[in-house]
Amino acid sequence: MNKITKPADPAGLAQHAALLAATSYVGCGEITAQPMFEPVARRDIMAAVNTCRRDLGLSPGVLVTLDALLSCLPCSHGQNGLVTHKILLTVYASNETLCFRAKGITDRQLRRHLDTLEKQGLLLRRDSANGKRFPLMRGGQVVGAFGLDLTPLFLRASDIIGSAKLRREQDQELRGLRARLRHLCARIANLRVGGDVAEVLGHFTRLARRASLTVTEAVVAIREASEMIDTSSRKSTQEPVEMSVSAGHSDRLINPESNTIKPKQAVIATEAMNWEQFTELSTFFPPPCSETEAQKTAYFFGQMLGLQHTTLSKAAYEVPVLTLLGILDRMARKISEIPSPAGYLLTAVQTARQTTPGLLTSLTRFPAKVQ
Repeated sequence: MNKITKPADPAGLAQHAALLAATSYVGCGEITAQPMFEPVARRDIMAAVNTCRRDLGLSPGVLVTLDALLSCLPCSHGQNGLVTHKILLTVYASNETLCFRAKGITDRQLRRHLDTLEKQGLLLRRDSANGKRFPLMRGGQVVGAFGLDLTPLFLRASDIIGSAKLRREQDQELRGLRARLRHLCARIANLRVGGDVAEVLGHFTRLARRASLTVTEAVVAIREASEMIDTSSRKSTQEPVEMSVSAGHSDRLINPESNTIKPKQAVIATEAMNWEQFTELSTFFPPPCSETEAQKTAYFFGQMLGLQHTTLSKAAYEVPVLTLLGILDRMARKISEIPSPAGYLLTAVQTARQTTPGLLTSLTRFPAKVQ
């Protein structure tokens, strides 16, 4: 090993000090050695990582751990503070501190989440000889540390933020495509497309509700559904069709003449029905001109929400049809937040029965059909 001699001139002293520091703390994270990158706020990078979580292969627990690491950076102005290459990016907080900041996860969970961040190229471990994390002081200030280096994350910050922006734009486009696909499903349900209408309709309905649906898949499904409607239009005139047993469902909900299960009759009020009050239903269906059409609308719309025929039949037996439509409309507005649509519907029906029967009494007179 070469012996480092101490030079006499000031310039040599500074060079000697840098060389001594480098040979004494090999592998540590130092501010002077950090590469340059575009400054970014902690809140912005965390939001971008959260948006691209699935693309980056990160679980919610890993996100909580990353948020805890970012909270340890010495930024001013809290979460809005900018992270630059001039602040130390190596976190030397203890596991106990990180577990506390990560909403109380266990030490074992923390280690597993740190391994994931390292494997995904968002973290670099800078271990000391004994595996401990600690800062390196010079002139009373922290200039480096052994610990968890977040430099890889900030070197990829621009790409991650750009990907997050693109993902948000795609999500907005996808919401519109989902709505269009649901509208086409409603039109398919009223077409004479053969005995396999239930299977075709079910496929498109499930596709519209699938969380992992992509823009490309939605566009292809819309094109296929549109072609099916165009083909059927050329073969026959557009007329509402009763869903038959051959389509895989009973017609007890649709046909009020059935002597098996008859839904309760809606209370006739003095005011005309305001169909626009059903904000979701009015997007896909025209105003029903009779109770029979209202029952068909409830069936088709309920199927679009993933409800089974038996569940809808039970609900229609318990409450007036327009009360049922009002419940389905509320469900559609927050369907992504409902883990069990069937359970939600039955609970809402029971609540409607226990309250005053005027839930939608002002909407129960159907308009005359325009010839």
